Amino acid sequence: MSKEILDQHRVLWEKKKVTRYLYNKWYGDIREVLVSGPTVELGAGTGNFKEFMPSAVSSDIVFCEWLDVVSDAMALPYRDGSVGNFVLIDSIHHVKRPIAVIDEMQRCLKKGGRIVILDVYISPLSYLYYNFLHKEDVDLSSDVFNMADDAVEKAPFSSNQAIATLLFFRGIERFMKRYPRLKVIRREVRDFMLYPLSGGFEGAQLVPFSMTGFLESVDKWGLKILGSKVAARCLVVLEK
Repeated sequence: MSKEILDQHRVLWEKKKVTRYLYNKWYGDIREVLVSGPTVELGAGTGNFKEFMPSAVSSDIVFCEWLDVVSDAMALPYRDGSVGNFVLIDSIHHVKRPIAVIDEMQRCLKKGGRIVILDVYISPLSYLYYNFLHKEDVDLSSDVFNMADDAVEKAPFSSNQAIATLLFFRGIERFMKRYPRLKVIRREVRDFMLYPLSGGFEGAQLVPFSMTGFLESVDKWGLKILGSKVAARCLVVLEK
C-alpha cells in the first residue's frame, strides 16, 4: 500500500455508501468511550475519522496532505503522560511490532487515558472471508508477543489481519500479565454479515444501501446466538 492507494480509498469512500455508513457508526461508538484530553489517531490512513471528529490529531507513517502528523507508531513524538486517547482503526494489524506500539502508547497516555482499537476479528466464519477473499494475510500462528520473532523487516502497509484476535482474545491472559497497568474496559466481537457484504474499501459492494437496516438486525441476532463463531470485527478499550 502507498499514498496512491490511500488516494484511491478516499475516492472509494465517497462512492461506497454502505461502507461509509458502517464506519461512521463505528466512529460514533469510539467517540462515546473517549476520555478528556488530546486524542491521537494512529494509522489514520484516509483521514476519515478526523472528518468525523475534527479535534482528533491524525497521524500515519506516510505523508498525506490531509494528515496532521507523520510519525512511526513505535517512536511516538509525545511526552510521557501527555495524551488522553489513542485511536487505532484498522491499523494495528499493519504494524510489524504491535507490542512496541502498545509500549509507546502506554508511555504517552495520561493516568486514566484510553487506547481504543477497532479492527479485524478472526472467527471460524470470518476466516473464510479474510483468508480467501481479502488480499491481506491471516496468520493465526504468529507469536505477536515475541518481538524477536517480529524482527524481520516488513513494509509499512504489510499486515497480519489476526493481530487483534491474537492480542486481545486468544492471548488476553498473556496480554494482561504483560500490561498490568492497562485495564480492559471493553472487549467485544461484532459485525459478521453487513461488513463483508459492504466490500470494505476495495471489494465490491454486494448489497444495496436499502438493506442495511435488515442486515443490521440479522447481525444483532446472529451475534447474540453465535458470537465469536461468526464475528468479523472487534472493539477493544484499554485504560491506563
